[in-house]
Amino acid sequence: MRLRPSGHGAGCGARIVSAPQARRPVDGGSPDLGGDGPAGPRGRLRPRRAGQMVGTPSTRFRPGPGADRARRRRPPVGGGPRRPRPPPRPSEPETGGPPGPPVGAARTPVRGRIQVEPPTGRPRRLEPDFFFDGPGATQYMGAPIVRGDWRGDGPSFRFRVRKRSMPGSLAGVNSIVVRCPNWVGDIVMATPVFSCLRENFPEASIVACIRGYARGIIEDGPWFDGIIACNDKTFAGFTQTVSEIRRIRPDMAILLPNSIRSLLTSWLGGAKKIYGYKRNLRGLLLAGGPAPVRDGAGRVKALPMQTYYLEICRSLDLKPPDDPRPELFVSAELQARGEGLLRKYGIAPGDRVIGLNPGASFGSSKCWPAEYFAELAGLLKHRLDGKIMLFVGPGEEGIAAAIVKHCRVPVIDTGPDRIDLATLKPLIRRCSLLVTNDTGPRHIAVAFGVPVVVIMGPTDPRYTSANLDKSVVIRKTLDCSPCHKKVCPRDHRCMTEIRPEEVLGEAIHLLERPDSR
Repeated sequence: MRLRPSGHGAGCGARIVSAPQARRPVDGGSPDLGGDGPAGPRGRLRPRRAGQMVGTPSTRFRPGPGADRARRRRPPVGGGPRRPRPPPRPSEPETGGPPGPPVGAARTPVRGRIQVEPPTGRPRRLEPDFFFDGPGATQYMGAPIVRGDWRGDGPSFRFRVRKRSMPGSLAGVNSIVVRCPNWVGDIVMATPVFSCLRENFPEASIVACIRGYARGIIEDGPWFDGIIACNDKTFAGFTQTVSEIRRIRPDMAILLPNSIRSLLTSWLGGAKKIYGYKRNLRGLLLAGGPAPVRDGAGRVKALPMQTYYLEICRSLDLKPPDDPRPELFVSAELQARGEGLLRKYGIAPGDRVIGLNPGASFGSSKCWPAEYFAELAGLLKHRLDGKIMLFVGPGEEGIAAAIVKHCRVPVIDTGPDRIDLATLKPLIRRCSLLVTNDTGPRHIAVAFGVPVVVIMGPTDPRYTSANLDKSVVIRKTLDCSPCHKKVCPRDHRCMTEIRPEEVLGEAIHLLERPDSR
């Protein structure tokens, strides 16, 4: 852009040479909002005064025919009194966010319209009407609200939103493949990542690549447009997974597992850019991602898995959720299926239901003894007067049979119904309390806000130390724990030293807490 003095408004006597660009704020003016600031109507460029910026730092000022008159009006070099910023109007508080409603208007809920202003300077668009809970919020869909004003006499308003600029490497992303973790608990702890991706890429097609047995965990959620069943442990399954990913032709792949196999399926599937943790020699094929945090001895530091996964989003300069928490969803069809099972088990709407989860797909080292679960069932029935429901997964029929054999109170055995992970969600959500080993159903209970008592043995509690407001973890500190071994090579004392009476006491104390009711 080159501005030369002319007979129309060129009395300042300066010519400005700079590259074409969007308007910048001048002395308190708002960028790209079309408002009037001290620089003049509509943010018009003027010669720079001390403390002001017009255009970019490369803007140069050259004297013109009217330079003497302009110099007399200009403050002295080195500063001068700046024009004070006018006090904010009542409809535009300095604290940000939409303004307060007019006198007599209802505060919640209000009907609003969002005017989105992309950072690229393209034409603005007006989003559809929506209901907004109160005028005090400062964000909409993760973007800061930069200006708002109330329209008319009713409880409605219109405010403008500055869309968050994507990094250059992510600006053209229209399709994403997310390689989900393998373990059930890790999938639940990764749901804040799914929410982060959907919020930052609202118009992209996002597809999950997940183990077939875990599909039911996420299929009712709002995050994904499609699901690929991942079976990459065999050659036939590996090639099938690669073919499914190649059919999508993703612009980006997000890898939550740390394995080479998860990288190769996305790379051979044609993902243009792949992001994940730079571990296990994967850095050469990754377009970016964080390096794991290590301690003084060079070992990878144990972090909550939710935090660990969200670091991938932060490394891409994506905005994570303000309060990241795991969440799961149940469709109406799935809820009806769960209610049918509850009626079959004789559970009425007002009954207290206590769930017991005695298995663990990881290995026997995570399992509390079956006779302890049987004794605990009797104690819970006597003290809490609830119906005991025993959750049984594939391969755990022997554990359930041993519990039923030693138990002296009625127990609802769900084993014969072969409950899958999808159906398990409404059943756990119906529970008033869940007592479980450190395994996947624990995290499903956390996602639904169900109080849970966790009996932990060989695993490190730091990996699951987030969102414990309705959880109690019972663990013995021993010289051999945590070992993370699937089968205990010793006497399994990390689990056998936890007695049923101790678990009962912690369960009662948890249910008596105000935040667990």
